[in-house]
Amino acid sequence: MTDLPPPLVPAEVDLRDFAGMWLDVDRVLKSETWRLGTSDEKSAAITLWMESWHEVPAGSLPNNDRLLAKLSQAERWSKSRAHALRGWVECNDGRLYHPVVAEKALEAWIEKLSAAISGAVFVSVSAVAPQLRRLLRIDRPPTPARDRQWHASAHRLGKRLSPFWPFRKQSLG
Repeated sequence: MTDLPPPLVPAEVDLRDFAGMWLDVDRVLKSETWRLGTSDEKSAAITLWMESWHEVPAGSLPNNDRLLAKLSQAERWSKSRAHALRGWVECNDGRLYHPVVAEKALEAWIEKLSAAISGAVFVSVSAVAPQLRRLLRIDRPPTPARDRQWHASAHRLGKRLSPFWPFRKQSLG
């Protein structure tokens, strides 16, 4: 039996409640996978990255070629496969991991744990919008006429709330 590396992400890392994926746009656009790929290969690659975000553990995919073909949504999986799977590593749990997606998943997981430990509550914007409108004394959603006032008020409120926002990036240095 070959010696495969351990999983790049702990088994309990679950980001299915994160609607969005942390994407380092500059890093993606400068990667060889992006620069050298055809449109179908790039589409398949980024689709697999996104699919892996909501797998458990996050940042991983099942090592099943037929399922990968479906998940990638590639028009011609047999031609796109090698390029779309650039960088993915098979680990000893039988799953494939992408080191960059795993890195971003771990960052998100740490933020999620930090927020949970500090007692922060994860809420969607739609859940707090009515309270924000009341706090900002705005009866209705913004219209073009109220747009400047809405954004200025929201910006001031954002500055006041930023120390408490659970996804605020913090300097590690």
